[in-house]
Amino acid sequence: MRFSTSKQLAILGGPPVANAGDWPSWPRWTPATREALLRVGVSGRWTVSGPAAGAVTEEDAFAAEFARFCGTRACVPVDHGSSALVIALEACGLERGDEVLVPGLTWVACASAVVRAGGTPVLVDVDPETLCMSPAAAAARVTARTRGVLLVHLYCSIGDLDAFTALCHSRGAFLIEDAAQMHGARWRGHRVGTIGRVGTFSMQQGKLLTAGEGGACVTDDLAIAEKMYLLRTDGRRHAGQVAPGRMELDDVGGVLGRNFCLSEFQAACLRAQLGELEDLNNQRWNTAQRLRAALADVPGVSLPRSSAGTERESYYHFIAFFEPAAFGDCPVEIVAEAISGELGFWVHPVYDPLYRHPLASLWLREGERSHSREEANRGNYPGCERVRSCAIAFHHPVLLAGDAGIARIIAAVEKVRANADSLPLSFRANRGATS
Repeated sequence: MRFSTSKQLAILGGPPVANAGDWPSWPRWTPATREALLRVGVSGRWTVSGPAAGAVTEEDAFAAEFARFCGTRACVPVDHGSSALVIALEACGLERGDEVLVPGLTWVACASAVVRAGGTPVLVDVDPETLCMSPAAAAARVTARTRGVLLVHLYCSIGDLDAFTALCHSRGAFLIEDAAQMHGARWRGHRVGTIGRVGTFSMQQGKLLTAGEGGACVTDDLAIAEKMYLLRTDGRRHAGQVAPGRMELDDVGGVLGRNFCLSEFQAACLRAQLGELEDLNNQRWNTAQRLRAALADVPGVSLPRSSAGTERESYYHFIAFFEPAAFGDCPVEIVAEAISGELGFWVHPVYDPLYRHPLASLWLREGERSHSREEANRGNYPGCERVRSCAIAFHHPVLLAGDAGIARIIAAVEKVRANADSLPLSFRANRGATS
């Protein structure tokens, strides 16, 4: 594959390495998805809370199929990944004032869900090599009020499940796996999300399995599964098969729940996509291994390390570390913008640490919540700061472009590295000013 030999970067007006049309789109519109949505449209039933139509609901069918895919006894679908976190925490017995350890580098919903469930999120530094919560840092933050650990498997990395299983066992705490970005990954012979007491998933538009929005909880504990079901249906239990036109959800009370149900359209869409998830995951994984090998030869670029026990990652994003010194001393935001310009595909830095999030003042503990303490927080979370300063994320559709995509990415990275000094000094000075 031949690319332009121009040294002028695309963000400065030069010809790009690739264009937007060179990449697969996401989400995928397939004949199976179309058929599933049409099937619901003519079924006479568009939600599990509507009258029965004489057939198993799409939601019930998806719950059974996703539980079978994960290898768990139960699956409870919900409307969002955030809702999955909330009902998992509540079903595990979180009470007001209880603390839950949460990684300092993740999506904001992880901390917000703890607050919504009545607890207090306690931020923990991450391992800068694996991107996930550091077991040593977590152990140092355990107190008498620690009730649980929310272990987030981030982007393409599986957390240290050996260490966190042991930590939770020794402290009598629950372990919830946030596998929102890890559909289908494998650890020591098991699907990721099935090791803790509950595993939670997101099916938002960008995820590996998507219905635009959606989520699910999986567990082997049937009592917790039943409680989660009640929590997401306003305290209603599935009454079993009833005559068409009657309601399948029966008010039983006992739990102050909410309406977190999927629509039948979403459930049908997920069923259609679940059938191709394993094949697409294999394509992404195979491409990612070749891309890792190619990037290993690029000066100034390194890659995350897998936690012990990892057998097969899933790739929500492909992550690479870009050392500023090898890229004209540009902040990571500018390196990402320059690579985006070359690829015609948006790449970006990873999440900001949670202690810098605009909502931090609403849920951090006293002494951690003031933005005036940001510098102190930087010192308390060196792993978060390290990852945020140099990690760039490539959304998973690039991995579906195969070897052609790899060639484009390597050409773009090499072009930016070789010509980073041509970026205006205003781009390269004051590192991190744009974060």
